[in-house]
Amino acid sequence: MSQDGKGLEVKLSDKLQNMTSFETREVNDKKARLDSNGLSVENTSTKERSHLSENRLAFFKDGALGLNLDGKERALKVGEKAIISINKNNEALVEDLNASSSGQAIANKNYVDAKNNELRTQLHSVNRESRSGIAGANAAAALPMIAMPGKSALAVSAGAYKGQSAVALGYSRMSDNGKIMLKLHGNSTSTGDFGGGVGIGWAW
Repeated sequence: MSQDGKGLEVKLSDKLQNMTSFETREVNDKKARLDSNGLSVENTSTKERSHLSENRLAFFKDGALGLNLDGKERALKVGEKAIISINKNNEALVEDLNASSSGQAIANKNYVDAKNNELRTQLHSVNRESRSGIAGANAAAALPMIAMPGKSALAVSAGAYKGQSAVALGYSRMSDNGKIMLKLHGNSTSTGDFGGGVGIGWAW
């Protein structure tokens, strides 16, 4: 230790031992403290603080725990809620998404698989409905139509397409002079859907 009239200079050993804590003075609103609980760095103006201990690196704002890395639980957390964790197989796990999740959120495998299965189910349903619709069109096309002036006809038919089927019922009539023709029909498919159509024609 020496004194030159301008201040007091203290020289410390290269190895400091048996100290319980070490704290810096505040400079530009920042200070640090080192003790057996870990290392803390604090900004008194922004109320932000970080703390490093033997198994956690944590960041605080206004005294509340924010983002932190928990080495004991092998997880990245916000507060005490884990957003990414590492299992015993060293796989990174993330929580499921929900309706309020942003489009940039990380999705886990279970979520992706569930959405993929949901999409497959929807595509299968659309495929069945489209095939049954074609079967309905085939049934409607097979309906006989009256070709005698002044006569009416009631007809029934069936159609199929790639495992789906349909039945159709039709009515047709030709005017007495044979110049006007009317046709209408309805069909029911194996998927429980209904369709129909109507047409009128003139001959000259």
